[in-house]
Amino acid sequence: MKKIVASVILFLSLSISAYAQYTTLNAHSHNDYEQKTPFSLAYNAHFGSIEADIWAVKGELIVAHDSTKIMMDRTLESLYLLPTVNLFKANGGKAWKDSNESFQLLIDLKTKVEPTLSLLIDKLKKYPEVFDPEVNKNAVRITITGNRPK
Repeated sequence: MKKIVASVILFLSLSISAYAQYTTLNAHSHNDYEQKTPFSLAYNAHFGSIEADIWAVKGELIVAHDSTKIMMDRTLESLYLLPTVNLFKANGGKAWKDSNESFQLLIDLKTKVEPTLSLLIDKLKKYPEVFDPEVNKNAVRITITGNRPK
């Protein structure tokens, strides 16, 4: 009896895993901004998750892994938000023309929650058609990591 139960469990496990669909939508571009062309490589490959670490510096959100690599021209808006907005406009309100799937922009707050989170919210509010799921069901999902409010 034990052999039959074990065989059934094994068969079901194999059957279920055979139907799993793994695509680049399951992929995550970790520290994406360290690529030669941030955002574009992961986006063009239809990655489902793209990560940017941000630092609040002089009222701007700068993308960098640590404070020694901060360059004021590498803003979240220029590297990630505006390219996403432009693509959504070109694709009729979705991430990709050929798909109703979207992606996650994982944003790791490196500086204190405030003012970093408020600056981020202000930037995202400028583009509700891209980042607000109540306005667009295909909106980019924003996931906050790092320093978060309790």
